[in-house]
Amino acid sequence: MDSKRLQYSRAYRMTFTGMLNDMYWYMMRRVTEGGLSPKIYKGLPLMARRPFYKVAMRSQKLRQLYEAWVGGGCQLKNRPTPHRVDGKKGYVSGNIRFLSYSENSKKGRKKPKNRVRKRRKK
Repeated sequence: MDSKRLQYSRAYRMTFTGMLNDMYWYMMRRVTEGGLSPKIYKGLPLMARRPFYKVAMRSQKLRQLYEAWVGGGCQLKNRPTPHRVDGKKGYVSGNIRFLSYSENSKKGRKKPKNRVRKRRKK
């Protein structure tokens, strides 16, 4: 890709619409290819693009996250991401909340409270 197109592409991806386009593309890739965690994501339902855009455009929280992301220099930790409230339901209407990348990552790393830890044999 030549440098002008690359600059345009980077600039577009930092607009609200460009960010939404990226967000949907990543969700679609996760449910079709599985991404880094195919056991978790592959085959999950994904709402159609237009209804997703409609939900996203109406979200005040997403607008706030976007403004914070852009205002903070577009750092990855502040980038808005979709969070599945119920991980088994996929990216469907009523199951998506918007969080910053760092908030969403922390939720993914939390261990279940009822998890029984196995002791290592010595």
